[in-house]
Amino acid sequence: MDGIPTLHVDAIELFGGYHLTTIQISLLNSIAPSIASGLVPLQQLSPNIHRLILDSSRDDISFQFPPVLHPGSPLTLSLTHIELRGTPCNVSIWPYLPLFPSLVSVYGHIPPKTGHRIPEIEPDSTTSFPELKVLELEWSKESQPFTEFMCIVFKQTLHKLECFRLRYLQPCLQDISVLHDIAKLCNPTTLQILELNVQWHGDPELRNPEGQRPDIQSYDLASLQSFRQLRKLIVRPMIFMDLENNALESLASSLPFLEELRIGCSDLWVFPPKVTLEGLIPFSRHCPRLLCLAIVLDARKRVPDHVIRREVLPMHSICKLKTLDVSCSPINDTPAEAKYVSSLLKILFPHLTQIRRFKDESCFFLLGGERREMAGWAHAQNFLDSPESEDWLMDHD
Repeated sequence: MDGIPTLHVDAIELFGGYHLTTIQISLLNSIAPSIASGLVPLQQLSPNIHRLILDSSRDDISFQFPPVLHPGSPLTLSLTHIELRGTPCNVSIWPYLPLFPSLVSVYGHIPPKTGHRIPEIEPDSTTSFPELKVLELEWSKESQPFTEFMCIVFKQTLHKLECFRLRYLQPCLQDISVLHDIAKLCNPTTLQILELNVQWHGDPELRNPEGQRPDIQSYDLASLQSFRQLRKLIVRPMIFMDLENNALESLASSLPFLEELRIGCSDLWVFPPKVTLEGLIPFSRHCPRLLCLAIVLDARKRVPDHVIRREVLPMHSICKLKTLDVSCSPINDTPAEAKYVSSLLKILFPHLTQIRRFKDESCFFLLGGERREMAGWAHAQNFLDSPESEDWLMDHD
């Protein structure tokens, strides 16, 4: 719909309006539209509408929420999916979303700080979003503060939420430490997927100049330890973390159902990795269902011999890890070093079949010595596939 939308009842009936399940409204000009006139016939003729998409990329459009969508109206009861694409058009809509009791998924951009203020509206219902299972938000440096936005729109715990995705577009440093706010919003007994994703194209040092604190400290992860049902946790690719061995072990031990863990930034130079090969030893004793791990790992430091003899060689790992993606982890381009790393990993993760040098598609920069590093991991992968990999470490102890 372009401008002030108009829908003709006869046209809707002609094209089988009763079977209509999705409607998308795109606002392309600067006239302040009201979609009430368009939604009235839809409520009457299309009782099966479940998905509503509102789209605007124009900053000069003010979107007025139609009064026809009052609590208990047919459309508010039938809608299960809402997408708010574009920022300005959805400002006045966010506070009304709790009035849609059947919503299962919500996707939208967090509105900007200035020019468009989210009005606070108290919903009639005491329970907001009673059926919401998927929440996906996009947030830029022009957006309102995350905590302020969440307090206005999501006033209560989302008791059935299973998936929360937050995507940052060119963020500022102070905008990213939101794990505590997310932990307050979500129900630890239902949340299964948590993704924080930063999109940054350019020099990583401009993303977070050297000398500033990381986006997420090790202790920030403690707020997730009560979410024992998590199956997928992604905090990357351009999120700088101060992750240490003990924090990684604590996180793994508290998430027994985790199947995929991708954590840390793919740039080595701003915040060098602190997780070492030795740190993977206690980690491997946890997460029995983990299949994929992507991590910033410093593989230059060997595990002490006494640790190899006491903890590694006798162990029987329960971890089912199959794929290891390593970001910015130097490994010497020598067969002996490759054999050492791959044989150690094979003992820690007996089901491991693939070691990959993770390369983030959103980071268009080359790291010093990348060819040498990738060659080293290629040697490790080749040796991992050989029948002697499991016995090499024991024979060379």
